[in-house]
Amino acid sequence: MITLAMIREDLRDILYYYSQKEMFDAAVGCLGQNEIIEKVERYNELIKSAPVKLYVLYYSLYVKNNTQESVSNDFSYTPEYIQMLNKKLLKFLQSKINEKEKKMYKNFMEETINVYRTKHHIVVQKIGLKFDCEDDNFLYSFDTFYERNKYRDREYENIFENKININGKRIKTAMYSRRYVR
Repeated sequence: MITLAMIREDLRDILYYYSQKEMFDAAVGCLGQNEIIEKVERYNELIKSAPVKLYVLYYSLYVKNNTQESVSNDFSYTPEYIQMLNKKLLKFLQSKINEKEKKMYKNFMEETINVYRTKHHIVVQKIGLKFDCEDDNFLYSFDTFYERNKYRDREYENIFENKININGKRIKTAMYSRRYVR
């Protein structure tokens, strides 16, 4: 579960990104893409389904770098109303992120045989056994690699806190397919 404090921290990062967007765009060519860009893309995807007032507020505050006071003047609202809308925005984002995370972790546990962590991913293994009368039987695995982030790591640690080896271990199979999820 993401907290409102975590969302505020993310929004501060997003605000900083948009205030320095030209520098980030220029740096991509020589340094590569910073992880903040992925965070911005995730939040921009979430905000698309927001009620129109929250959508406009997000754009005004976090993309255009306006203060709550200037937004209240621009839209002829009281500063208290903008504060209330901003709280609604935070709760909307929290609800959407938690809903998305719950779906992801439901997928972790549904039909899952093994879950483990690598340096950059949380991996879900779905393992099957192929019986073959002519050739040998063998195990195969469908692996989904979820890119690690602080939210996924926290949920992983909550689910597997009692494991002796918290990171787990891959079950070896004769054949596998991989899918990557950001």
